[in-house]
Amino acid sequence: MLLDANIIVRGASLADVEDLLRIEEECFEYPYDRAVFEAMLKNRGCTILLAETFGNPIGYVAFEKKGYVGTILSIGVVKRFRRRGVGTYLMSQALRMLKEDGARRIVLQVSVKNSAARRLYEKLGFKAEGLLKGYYRGEEDAILYSLEYDTLSRQDV
Repeated sequence: MLLDANIIVRGASLADVEDLLRIEEECFEYPYDRAVFEAMLKNRGCTILLAETFGNPIGYVAFEKKGYVGTILSIGVVKRFRRRGVGTYLMSQALRMLKEDGARRIVLQVSVKNSAARRLYEKLGFKAEGLLKGYYRGEEDAILYSLEYDTLSRQDV
């Protein structure tokens, strides 16, 4: 649930790449570049939801579905709007859309150092499956998380 009624979430388009890049740069040590966002937005199986307040972009979630597996590719919320329910809301919308599209399993990877994101995913029912050594540019480990369809069907997403 969002704690700020002035926040709207909409599908992103190629016109939003600059805004996505600004969010990405603020959120990540190893940010995606323009080409990655453009490729995601051109991919018919990929969706990016953009959260805005008064026309200012504050967060996004990117996800895709292949077969019965959905993948959360990335989620970022600018520092000023963290801990206000934006990330939870974006994730719940992504999970709902993936479930409605027939996903039976959702996966994602997160840095071992990102404890806030790990708490969010665990709160949403994700379970740690394993460690991915050197996942981020061969320098930083990630944890693989998954959420199974039967768990999804019990979630209030």
